[in-house]
Amino acid sequence: MLHSNILRCTINLFGEFDMTNINIEEMNENMNKIGQSAYSAAKALYTMNTNAVEQLFDQQIAMATLGMETMTSQIQLLSSAKGYQAIVDGQADIVSDLSSKTQGIARNTFDILNETKEDATAWAEDVAKEAADNNPMVKAA
Repeated sequence: MLHSNILRCTINLFGEFDMTNINIEEMNENMNKIGQSAYSAAKALYTMNTNAVEQLFDQQIAMATLGMETMTSQIQLLSSAKGYQAIVDGQADIVSDLSSKTQGIARNTFDILNETKEDATAWAEDVAKEAADNNPMVKAA
């Protein structure tokens, strides 16, 4: 049996439908609140996801740029090095720089993902709370 604060209809023994307890204005107001809440939640999720994708894309661009810089450094090293040892030493410097910058990009990516996880958790909690606050059927249950 469905039990709700906004819709109380009964059928008596003679099959007559009693609609005296229906409050249409309250029902419309509640439906508008629920609709607005759903729209706001979807808009917030869209904004959060867009922000995360933009930040992650920036990290991908940073990695691609780093790859191009590394290749350029290697070509410059090969064209200017005098002897085998100079190439080995130069390559060690390039790899060290590459490793350091890659770790920085990885840390940034981890921070972005961690922040996004926290934002998504907070968003879900807010949506659940708002749904419970705005839905009289949840309150009645």
